[in-house]
Amino acid sequence: ENPRILAADTTHPKPRIAVTMQRRGNQSVYGDFRALYLSGEGDEPTVIALAKGVAVYTPNKLRQFSMPLTLPRGISLDKGMIRIIFLKSGKNEESGLLAETQLPL
Repeated sequence: ENPRILAADTTHPKPRIAVTMQRRGNQSVYGDFRALYLSGEGDEPTVIALAKGVAVYTPNKLRQFSMPLTLPRGISLDKGMIRIIFLKSGKNEESGLLAETQLPL
């Protein structure tokens, strides 16, 4: 939840995509994050950020998380949408989607 873009700064030389992870239940959760850019013009989604092995451990209910954006040439974040998904490690969307959120641009 609460997806947002964080500007580059002296600590982080690239802009980042940030989310707040919320864990429910009594077990820790582990997985992989992907941020996909969708232009809104029917193009295939483009992976612009990836982080593997992210965890929220019990008893923590929340975790703030960010990952650097890697924008391919020709992609600017002035239109479209970013879809952020959290998957079971090593799984695809069909077999391992744990959570998702969207950030309209």
